[in-house]
Amino acid sequence: MLYPPPEVRQGDYSPGYEQRVISLLGDHDFKRVLWPWQFQHIETVQPVVLLDKDRQVKGFNGVMPVTVSIDGQHFPAVWSCDFVVAGDCRGQGVGKQVKLALQADFPRLMSLGISDSAVRVLSRMGWKPGARVITMRRLGSQRRWRDAPLLLAQAILTRLFGCSRQVGDGDALVWSQQLPMQADVDDLSVRVTPEYSRTVVRDYAYLSWRYEGHPLARYQYLSLQSENGLQALVVVRESLGHLRIVDYLGPAAGVHEILLQAILKRYQGSRLFTCTTSDKNWLKALWRAGYLPQGRQRFYVYSETDGESEGWFLMAGDSDGELLQAARGAHRS
Repeated sequence: MLYPPPEVRQGDYSPGYEQRVISLLGDHDFKRVLWPWQFQHIETVQPVVLLDKDRQVKGFNGVMPVTVSIDGQHFPAVWSCDFVVAGDCRGQGVGKQVKLALQADFPRLMSLGISDSAVRVLSRMGWKPGARVITMRRLGSQRRWRDAPLLLAQAILTRLFGCSRQVGDGDALVWSQQLPMQADVDDLSVRVTPEYSRTVVRDYAYLSWRYEGHPLARYQYLSLQSENGLQALVVVRESLGHLRIVDYLGPAAGVHEILLQAILKRYQGSRLFTCTTSDKNWLKALWRAGYLPQGRQRFYVYSETDGESEGWFLMAGDSDGELLQAARGAHRS
């Protein structure tokens, strides 16, 4: 028997919907902590909320605004995140209605880590793949017998390609629990952003909010400094023996192996190393250091104006997935 779709309409978001949305998402305690920080922009960039006649939330799609650089020009964009439909409305077109409202509100949208079913829906609605995003991993030590073949493959790769690049004269690698000075980060961002055809603009305000401002997780920062100032910056997170390379601000080529060597040395006791990226130079450096492919994440883009969608530079920290994963880990520990 076919049932008519529920009568839902788009409403204006109000703070009173927060707890209802969190309940739909799974009633996670950490989400209540994250919400004011993650959606602090909510008064100026509103999410999509679908309500029934009793003003109960039946669909929601959060947004996180960013600035992106496309062929050297800066544009506003948003990450699509926390998409949810009430259980009694699934399979009845409410999800599509949410996405249509999202596309009507925002001319440039991005989403990373979407499911097979979501890919089918988004493709029909004009979303396009924007990059091949790969998760690479490296074991630090053998914990199970079946880890032995992977460790052997890592050893062969590092013996064949092991990094031999050294820090140049006058250069220094510096670890810190805080970002470098704002002027240095912004200067580096201005210098290197044009090297990427499509990327999120990683200036100080963005990185500080994203990582230093995270209410639950703690990140570490590796800087490559020279006599001419900051040359590159890597953001990492270690949790329960798992070291993740989260983000990178730096030149498109030339320093990846040096930075990776410093990370592996500092965290040599970790049991697992991972990095998720679309960048060919990061992937090459990771391969040479013994990282092997673990899987892929789907990255899709919706734009009313861009004729080309491919070629995006992405790291794990770009979307909300890393932020939520970090919050879960911190909340459990």
